[in-house]
Amino acid sequence: MVLPAKEIEYKNVWGVKTNQNSFEVICYLLSVICYLLSVIGYYLFITVFKRKNIVTPQDATQKTIEKTVEKIIRLIKENPMITIQELSKETKLSNQGVIWNLTKLKKKNTIKRIGPDKSGHWEVVEK
Repeated sequence: MVLPAKEIEYKNVWGVKTNQNSFEVICYLLSVICYLLSVIGYYLFITVFKRKNIVTPQDATQKTIEKTVEKIIRLIKENPMITIQELSKETKLSNQGVIWNLTKLKKKNTIKRIGPDKSGHWEVVEK
């Protein structure tokens, strides 16, 4: 698991407070350790790779939610009379998961429910 670098405050060797991300601090500390070891005759070889464009769990979750929302909207467009149970089967979500997504879509005014629960239908609001 890769954690995103966090901004931390620390005092550098001159006692000046600086804000740097944790990766930079770790690299600095490793370089100090390597230097100290070289002074007493030991040499330590360390390779550090900094990865770019790391997908955090939050990013992955957001992308999954977006795909699910797009699928729900597509299913509603195909069948405005679709039920929560049918949406649940198609999206492989629980009924509560579908209700949660529908509530978010209703709050964003992306969809609206026309008529009563049993005989009503869904309508996708075009913007």
